[in-house]
Amino acid sequence: MLKRLFVFWSFIVIANCCVAQGNLVPNPSFEVYDTCPNTPAQITRIIGWNSYNGTPDYLNKCNLGNYSIPKNIYGYQNAIDSDSGYVGMATFNNYDFLNEVLGIRLIHPLIPNRKYFISFSISPAFSSYLFITCYCNKIGIRFSTDSIQPQFSNPSLINNFAHLTVDTLLTDTTLWFSFKTSFVSDSFYTTILLGNFFTNNNYNYLCLDTNGNKSYYYIDRICVSEDSLTCFSGKVENNSPEIIINFYQDENEFSIESDKSSLLNQNIFVYDVLGQIIYSSVIKSEKTIVNYLLWKPGIYFLKVSDYTYKILILKS
Repeated sequence: MLKRLFVFWSFIVIANCCVAQGNLVPNPSFEVYDTCPNTPAQITRIIGWNSYNGTPDYLNKCNLGNYSIPKNIYGYQNAIDSDSGYVGMATFNNYDFLNEVLGIRLIHPLIPNRKYFISFSISPAFSSYLFITCYCNKIGIRFSTDSIQPQFSNPSLINNFAHLTVDTLLTDTTLWFSFKTSFVSDSFYTTILLGNFFTNNNYNYLCLDTNGNKSYYYIDRICVSEDSLTCFSGKVENNSPEIIINFYQDENEFSIESDKSSLLNQNIFVYDVLGQIIYSSVIKSEKTIVNYLLWKPGIYFLKVSDYTYKILILKS
């Protein structure tokens, strides 16, 4: 018997491991999360993302208080287009080691000597209540290998090195600034990190009053790709193809249905919240059946071709 559909239609572009032109950053706009933020430092509520130093924040429309969008405790900024979430982080403090850094594992490693196009959106915050009345430059990106692991205290990252930086002092709190550049990889980097990796005497900062002691920036729509159009078109996320997912709880199965011939022979993957692949297959017809009898109840991510769907498995 056909039961009600337990699908949260959260679409994010995630490149297949064999498709070079896709965005290599999973969940690039922070739209897929397991729990709505309700306090500071909840970056890990965003699927895949972690803190690599300090306590970056997750801000989302689902929160009706201090951690919402557009108004939050750190300032005021509208989401980009129809997005519902973005992150925020401190990028200048009286103490260098407090600079916040967030990161995520790439879908597959960068390849040495290949050129990659990179973009992200950034906007300065302002809150006199929290003494966020300063601005700085040198916010940027560092690529890393598995030798650097997520943790809340990793001051060794603030060592005056980043692969790419925003050298302009951004001060207009009404705007989202789009940072776009390119980079030739020199290693098999597995992780992208964002933050200010420089000590105070190695970048410029400006405080609007004597009480100000920190700068804070919102970040959204991060992209890394071998295809310039993927990152430079201004569209990190796309619409989904016409796919219907039906759950059959009595049989512990769901079906993936589409009349799009372009989806034939495309890969299907299901990931758990830890990013582990628990199921894989290939679309061979207009209807594909997936059995989830042995799966634990909870949130999963179904990837069909280059599109990912957040689903919830419930069992009686």
